[in-house]
Amino acid sequence: MATPPETSGTPTGPKRDLEDSLRALIGDTAEVDPTYGGFEIRLTRPNDFPWAEVMELLASIRQDIWVRRFEGRLLIVSKPPAV
Repeated sequence: MATPPETSGTPTGPKRDLEDSLRALIGDTAEVDPTYGGFEIRLTRPNDFPWAEVMELLASIRQDIWVRRFEGRLLIVSKPPAV
């Protein structure tokens, strides 16, 4: 019997589609990992990073967004707003 999608090892659905969209948008200018119900984006090439497009995408899905420096690199963290 096949494992249902929600319990399989590979996430599917809107969250996975959004992660794939983010990865395609940022290319090799950053690394993306899902975290806190949102994303952690570690910039590798901040001068080439599509800032406006990424911020607009995260804001459009109602994510709270933080930008900080961590271990010498810029880091963007997003998560759904607290209720």
